[in-house]
Amino acid sequence: MLKDFIINLKRLITNHISFNDNISSWAQAKSSSTGYEAQEILIKVRKAYLDAQKKSNIYERDSALIKDGAVNWPLVAMIYWSSAQISKEIRVLDFGGSFASQYFQNESFLNYVNVKWSVVEQKHFVLAAKEIIKNKNINFYDEISECLRVEKPNFALFGSSLQYLENPFEIMDNLLTQDLEVLIIDRIPIHQGSEDIVIVQKVDKSIYDASYPAWIFSEEKLTQFMSNDWTLMNVFDCIGGRQKTRKGINFDWKGYIYIKKSSIRTGDDTEMIIK
Repeated sequence: MLKDFIINLKRLITNHISFNDNISSWAQAKSSSTGYEAQEILIKVRKAYLDAQKKSNIYERDSALIKDGAVNWPLVAMIYWSSAQISKEIRVLDFGGSFASQYFQNESFLNYVNVKWSVVEQKHFVLAAKEIIKNKNINFYDEISECLRVEKPNFALFGSSLQYLENPFEIMDNLLTQDLEVLIIDRIPIHQGSEDIVIVQKVDKSIYDASYPAWIFSEEKLTQFMSNDWTLMNVFDCIGGRQKTRKGINFDWKGYIYIKKSSIRTGDDTEMIIK
């Protein structure tokens, strides 16, 4: 049931997760957290993936099993639009995509388009994923540069991953100079202040015992950064809703869809979609 999916995913994002913004720097946040490299995370994700493969209509996300996998409609819609408007072969670079969770969540729809999926992840995740995932449409890389060189992606997805990078705009700046046509930034924390906020995000122990350094982004800064070469096509709300930091700053979980300005052809369907 869709209701079960929403309950399970909301628990992943909201239950007993704290956002400590009593932090002055990324270095302090990093020293105050366990980090993303904790082996327990990989062990739980691997087990959840294998368990999901034994059942139908179930996929793994953030080490939890999600029933009756609801579709990520913004992602699927843009893959179909891109297939019609940009290229018949959609080559996705999925940054921080774990064990290709987004691919498996939406697989029933992706089977009808020509899509190749490339996940960029930490090296120990890549090694583990390659051992157990044998899908001709999915590849794994531990370096963006290698993925760009081999796969030549035309579509990039940051699925709740951009906020966990120490220098997210530096990574984006390098990536967005490539031959990408579409970019989706999905499930990131956004606030209405003028500066990004560094935090330590503590995960619910029912998922796994971990904490990470992270950013809550200023929507103003993100908009300004993207405005030169990319057109904002859509902003959408993500599960998680509105939350607060320890200091009481409100933020929202949002997603953003961008199209490279050079890809927009006046007079075609793109204009109508943007409007």
